[in-house]
Amino acid sequence: MNAATANREPGRALAERLNLSIVGAEGHDLKVSCPFCGSSDAARVHSETGIFFCFACQKGLNAFDLCKVMLGDHESAKRVMHEAGLFPELFEGGKGNAGGNGQSKPAGDGKPMTDDEILAAVAVGKGVSPAGLRAYGARVKDGSVYLPMFDENHKCCSSMRLTPGGGKGLYAKGKLTGLFLPVAIVDGKTRVVYPKPGETWLICEGVKDAAALWELGYKAAGLPGNRMNPKFAPLFTGVDAVVVPDADAAGAAGATATAEVLFPLSKSVRVVLWPVEFLGCDVRDILKRLGREAGAEVIRKAIVEARPVDADGEAEAGPPRFVEVVTCRELLDLDLRPRFLVRKILVAGQLAVVGARAKGMKTSIAEDLIVSLGSGSPFLGEFHAERVNVGFWSGESGAATLREKAIAIAQSKGVDLAGCSIVWGFTLPKLGNKGHLDALATLIEQHKLQVVVVDPLYLSLLDATDSTRASDLYAMGAKLQPLADLATDSGVTFILLHHFRKSGQIDDVEPCQLEELSQAGVSEFARQWILLQRRSPYQSDGRHELWMRAGGSAGHAGFWAVDIDEGLIDPDTMAGRRWDVMVKPAPDVRAEVKQERESRRAEERERREAENVQAVLHALGAAPDGLAYRTLRTQARLSTTALDRAILTLIGDKRIVEAAERGRGGTRRVYRPPGGSSEHQTTLLPGAL
Repeated sequence: MNAATANREPGRALAERLNLSIVGAEGHDLKVSCPFCGSSDAARVHSETGIFFCFACQKGLNAFDLCKVMLGDHESAKRVMHEAGLFPELFEGGKGNAGGNGQSKPAGDGKPMTDDEILAAVAVGKGVSPAGLRAYGARVKDGSVYLPMFDENHKCCSSMRLTPGGGKGLYAKGKLTGLFLPVAIVDGKTRVVYPKPGETWLICEGVKDAAALWELGYKAAGLPGNRMNPKFAPLFTGVDAVVVPDADAAGAAGATATAEVLFPLSKSVRVVLWPVEFLGCDVRDILKRLGREAGAEVIRKAIVEARPVDADGEAEAGPPRFVEVVTCRELLDLDLRPRFLVRKILVAGQLAVVGARAKGMKTSIAEDLIVSLGSGSPFLGEFHAERVNVGFWSGESGAATLREKAIAIAQSKGVDLAGCSIVWGFTLPKLGNKGHLDALATLIEQHKLQVVVVDPLYLSLLDATDSTRASDLYAMGAKLQPLADLATDSGVTFILLHHFRKSGQIDDVEPCQLEELSQAGVSEFARQWILLQRRSPYQSDGRHELWMRAGGSAGHAGFWAVDIDEGLIDPDTMAGRRWDVMVKPAPDVRAEVKQERESRRAEERERREAENVQAVLHALGAAPDGLAYRTLRTQARLSTTALDRAILTLIGDKRIVEAAERGRGGTRRVYRPPGGSSEHQTTLLPGAL
């Protein structure tokens, strides 16, 4: 491949230099064989950015991290990035620290990254170009990229710091945040570009989306959050303002608030409404998903079709959303592939229920799940989990118990609990209360939550006024619908912990089905589920044997046996708790359970038969001359079947004999120990009874 091609498609050049087998292409996404799970065509490398993602193992890396993982060496990763053209500034004369002669810095020299390398690494990781960040005043200092913020008085008031290793940007401590605005060089000096009357400006969340919009040719201002502080509204006097929110509930709420403060001063205010298939996305997500050309077209169309707002910041009346239909071809073109947060277990964006009987380990399993998601470590040590931001609200266990269990789980996974991206709440929201849902939407936006867990559902959904309507399917549907709307609008995956019906039948072979979930509508409402049940009764020894069934409408399904040893706490030292987990295929354990059950039954049968034999011997011991069959049955207190089996065993062991005695009523069978006298004694074969 020549240099020109590499410059056009640096991601392709990178894939070739890393020996990733390219098996096809979809737009700007290259189909490659995954070097991590071995899948032949599930992995993708973006031809322009080099960003890697595998739909099979859910592994996702930016280009630089991909190089470091594949090559195992920081300097080698830098060299390959340079060769692929993902640090283009290093090949332009007289820029940064690349050298006055404009040549690339020699690879493998052991020196720290240059300022241009740092800026390029940050840009690639954030899905924008270095030029886009420079357009907003980016400067490199002490290995980080700083982007200035400006107040309503045209003064630099604060900054955001971005690092090459990824992570979210950090605002300067102790300073008031401002707006991110583009800069320009005028007469050799850097000047901030402020909005002017008659211009069209886009207003979005954050500097990264603003930079992405600037690259598409727009003038854009970035907010430090999802809504504008009213003090900045005068800067947009006489401006045609277009609010470009993230496609989630918090973004929509923030856009309404921003439009409301702009409406009295701006020439016009419009709000972008994203197509439903981009729920949960921001501008850069759309560009990444569709590629630059197709993504830019979607963004331009959405900006053109942005809806005007009224004085309350609400979009002007239009047709209801149900009239937005798609053709079959458009439906086929939608990217609706499920994304697994936990492979085989949990799909993003679909409401999930974790169900079990009382004391069925729901909360403990949920804690393993959130620690896995908050750290990117395998769920139950078995199922690959993507690292996301998680919120966990529990109203039953209490902070002390939850913390103790979380510490043990984190230690078992080898992760630092303090570094997990989890927020904890110990007072439950009322999911049927609009005010609580609005506050929850704000928390989701504030903490960038992608998964929310509520434990348990019955305490958070109904209150004293409607608790008697739990069996009313229509009433429960009305209660659950606002939560479904919040999940759809925000793109958050909600996980609800819920009990089985107390009247349900316990089956120790496999867990109950969805129908065992208590309260009407819950099983119909759930789009995916984890069902738990004990394989054996708890023996108060810290050991739990469970069945776990997972599945969902996305088509995933699985059935496993889960063994957990959490130890017992020492009341003197308050130590001894642990979290040792083993997951095994259910069919193997089912066979073991069946074999053990049959073995126990055989042992029980042998025990009963031995007791029956002793009962016969005891009865005969009190009658040395023997007993007739009916008398023996009465004395031994056995059924006819049990007595016959005991007699067969004793005759076979030669511990008793059977004799035929003649009497006035005819011949009868008499049983006595060997050696007893009888006028006519005959030992019968077992089949003679």
